[in-house]
Amino acid sequence: DGYLFYEKNLANESQLYFEVDLRTLDTGIGLRNRHMRENYLETDKYPLAAFTGKITKSEKLEENKYKVTVNGEMNIHGISIKQQIYGTVEFSESEAIIVTNFIVKLSDHKIEVPSLMFMKIDESMKLQLDFIVKEAK
Repeated sequence: DGYLFYEKNLANESQLYFEVDLRTLDTGIGLRNRHMRENYLETDKYPLAAFTGKITKSEKLEENKYKVTVNGEMNIHGISIKQQIYGTVEFSESEAIIVTNFIVKLSDHKIEVPSLMFMKIDESMKLQLDFIVKEAK
């Protein structure tokens, strides 16, 4: 879920908000999903991850497509951390397609890094979010 309020040049007062229901997280393995949700993300207490920010820089890449920098706060596991994210916004007649990649350090949000003898898990998670924002009517 989320929204994008923007000016023509995608800067100044432009705002971005999105949230992800962590209970829908799917690693591809059912047991791992359950352990991740129950033991590490604690989705019963903290079901959502959310980001609120302002677009501070935009660069036109081509007609209706922009590279953007957004400064804001990422809230995961009940802890908000200042975060700068980069991405692209592409506009069509009635929607915007937003694509972003960023790193989240689990320790910043007091999430214990799972330790398994046969598997090393990095405490920095690279996330990619692709979402479509429909024009409000």
